[in-house]
Amino acid sequence: MTGRTGTVRAILVAALAAGAMALAQDAEPMQVRIEMGEFYFQVEGQERNEAIVLQAGQPYDLLFANVGTMEHEVLIGRELLVEDGVPDGYATNLLDAVVIDVFEDDWLVRMSGMIEFEVEEGESLVFRVTVPEDLVGTWEIGCFIPGHYQAGMKAPFVIE
Repeated sequence: MTGRTGTVRAILVAALAAGAMALAQDAEPMQVRIEMGEFYFQVEGQERNEAIVLQAGQPYDLLFANVGTMEHEVLIGRELLVEDGVPDGYATNLLDAVVIDVFEDDWLVRMSGMIEFEVEEGESLVFRVTVPEDLVGTWEIGCFIPGHYQAGMKAPFVIE
């Protein structure tokens, strides 16, 4: 995978070292749990790889729980990139265009410009995001660890 950042832990360490601590948003966020397994994304109460729908302007705490037996990654974007015949990310990344708050243990880190994050098997990650109105539309969530996207680990990600 070319041109993307490393794991969330590496990003968090770099952000903490740079003093990127911040306060949580004031509005009450809606909680959305998204399970990741072989080879799907699933919101509680929905079918595997069914569209994940969020409302623009509403803060969300997105809990990504890896219930699978291997590492998975999350990219949310448009315009699939293919390198040497293999899907390799998106030309436009939703997370790159928003500010997110990442929660890990007792730390809160505010960052922007994030393209992807990885979640090890059995672990979870919570991040808070409010998607602005100018990003309304249909995006896609996908895992680009070799073979995962091709096995069907992708779903529509809709901002209304």
